[in-house]
Amino acid sequence: WTIPGLKEMARSLEKAVSNEKKIYDDITIIAHSQGCTVASIAHLDHVRYVFLAPPTRSITEHFKEHFVSRRKDRAKIDANGNVHMIRKFDSQELIITSDWFNEMVGNDSYEKMCKIAQSGKLTIIEALQDEDIKDRRRYGSLKKAGATLFSLDANHNFTDTGRISLT
Repeated sequence: WTIPGLKEMARSLEKAVSNEKKIYDDITIIAHSQGCTVASIAHLDHVRYVFLAPPTRSITEHFKEHFVSRRKDRAKIDANGNVHMIRKFDSQELIITSDWFNEMVGNDSYEKMCKIAQSGKLTIIEALQDEDIKDRRRYGSLKKAGATLFSLDANHNFTDTGRISLT
C-alpha cells in the first residue's frame, strides 16, 4: 500500500468530484484528518465541506526522520526518500512517498481552509479529546472567517460515543 503526495491525492479528488458533478448538482465532501488537508489543497469552489478533526498546521522539515526514528524497528528510508514501514496491526508494508513528506512541510492547506470558510461552505467538527490535533485554536479563527463549528466530546477518530455523537 502506497501513500502518494498531497497534490496527487488532490488531483484524484478533483477528478472524482468532476465525474460526480455530471450527475449531481449539490456535492458535499466529508473528510477526516489528513483528508481535510487534501480537500483544502484541491479547494473546489462548487462543493460544500464537512471536516472532522482537521489539522491546521503543516509538519516540520525534519518530521520524516523523527517519524522513522520513533519506528526504527519497522521503518526505513530508501534511496529515493520514500519511507517503507511495516504496519503493526496487519504486518503489511506501507510506503509513504517522499512527495507526501515534502508536500506536508509548509503546505497552504490552512490558508485554503480560510478561503473555504469565507465562502460559508465549511463545517468543522472538532473532537474535544483529540489525541492527535493538540492545538485547535485555529478552529476559532476559521469560525470567525465564516465556518460553522461543532464541538463533540470525542477522540480523534470519533470512536465509541464520539461516533454516536456524529449521527
